[in-house]
Amino acid sequence: MTRIIATRLARGLLLGSSLLAVSACTSMAPNPQIAEAQGRLSTALNDKETAERGQGDLTNAKLALNSAQMEWTRGDKEKAEHQLVMGQTYIDLAETRGQQAKFEADNTRLAGLAQMAEKDQQLAGKDAQIAGQSRMIARKDSQLAGKTQELAQAQDQLRDYKMTQTDRGATLVLQDVSFETGKTELLAGGVNRLQPLINYLRLSPTTKVRIDGYTDNVGSVKYNQTLSLARANSVKTVLSDGGVSSERIQTAGSGIDKPVATNTTVAGRQSNRRVEITLLSQPEM
Repeated sequence: MTRIIATRLARGLLLGSSLLAVSACTSMAPNPQIAEAQGRLSTALNDKETAERGQGDLTNAKLALNSAQMEWTRGDKEKAEHQLVMGQTYIDLAETRGQQAKFEADNTRLAGLAQMAEKDQQLAGKDAQIAGQSRMIARKDSQLAGKTQELAQAQDQLRDYKMTQTDRGATLVLQDVSFETGKTELLAGGVNRLQPLINYLRLSPTTKVRIDGYTDNVGSVKYNQTLSLARANSVKTVLSDGGVSSERIQTAGSGIDKPVATNTTVAGRQSNRRVEITLLSQPEM
């Protein structure tokens, strides 16, 4: 009886793991281009000449398409598209080699030199097309490497902000991007101070931000609530003008709530006239 219970428990755990794996893999909608390429790969593997002459290319194509599917499932569309292009190119190479094998077999049966010359011309055109695709892949590799380097540099610049981790994400407390009493315009230098953040957001198009505005206690609560939202929107305008889509930016006004310094001194009030920018759901950098 104990052995039967243990066996059923093991089967239940295995079934649960399978369901979790299926759930994780279905979080992204299927990519029809990857599915189409996988269909081409299957056809090529079932073609005798292509499978024999293009064996190495078809192996590389399978690896690339598996990587494309994995990156697509993870949500990295750019890497998935890059791997997809590589897989398609390897299939093209294998198909070309298969066509060449068929042409060679046909040529043994063809008596006309003109027909052989035409087939050679077609093959040369296909080789030129593949060479162009190889150059395109090389350019994309170079562009991806450059973008990765730029993103790393932008992340290094963000560390100068001394971010803190909150339950919503990495938060930048910008006390040096401040405002005069009753004003919504950034003080001199505020726009330049925001430039590293703008650079990062342009290089990370999926990152969304929330901007919270705060004030000192000069004026009524209602007045400061309105003023703090206007200040948050002022910073949003700077980010939008820098090329960050406004759809990625949330704003809120918190008025006199959560002061970071005393409101009894000029310096303290200036510190409280601040904005906090949170990179939503971003890990600490």
